[in-house]
Amino acid sequence: VQEAILSLISRVTNLFMVGDVKQSIYRFRLAEPQLFLSRYKAFTPTGEGAGLRINLARNFRSRKEVLEGVNYLFFQLMDEEVGEMAYDDQAALRVGAAYPPSASPEVDVLVINKGDPVEKEDEEQRENGEQEEEELETAQLEARLIARKIKELLAQPYQVLDKEKKVLRPVTYRDMVILMRSMPWASVMMEELREAGIPVYAELSTGYFEAVEVSTMLSL
Repeated sequence: VQEAILSLISRVTNLFMVGDVKQSIYRFRLAEPQLFLSRYKAFTPTGEGAGLRINLARNFRSRKEVLEGVNYLFFQLMDEEVGEMAYDDQAALRVGAAYPPSASPEVDVLVINKGDPVEKEDEEQRENGEQEEEELETAQLEARLIARKIKELLAQPYQVLDKEKKVLRPVTYRDMVILMRSMPWASVMMEELREAGIPVYAELSTGYFEAVEVSTMLSL
């Protein structure tokens, strides 16, 4: 409907669109990414034909190592059959920000296996009643893996740049941020991190009575 309205009230010369099919998550709201994708394919970098396409590929947020890691994965995973568009040189992310050299430039990709265990657990551990991680909810599994990774970074210790002193120093809890795709998972994440002895804070939109401490007292 929106496409029809815009087409009726506009001319080709005054229609301006911004979008990225690779980041289109609104199909569950009945959006149709194919409408934008058809324009993307019809427009050209020179403006010949249906319109002018300007590729905004530079990323001003992430380090070179992060962008290289993302490109490496999606060059292999994303094509028109899987993601409706090819992840090619034009779709790849380009470095736009300048960061000091990293002491630890590697990028980790951590994969959680929710299927059959890769290795059989020790029978004695099973008898002791230890909860198997394969049976935990996804949010709990991710939180426990994140907690383990945080402790590894502190134990190394991982080096980060002190913005004020302009020198490398060991990482602290305050330096770490967890970006989440779904805020309802935040309470589960916070609970698991606290269980692991990791201080955590989240900006939540929930009310006073949904705070962990308050809900505990209400339950009591």
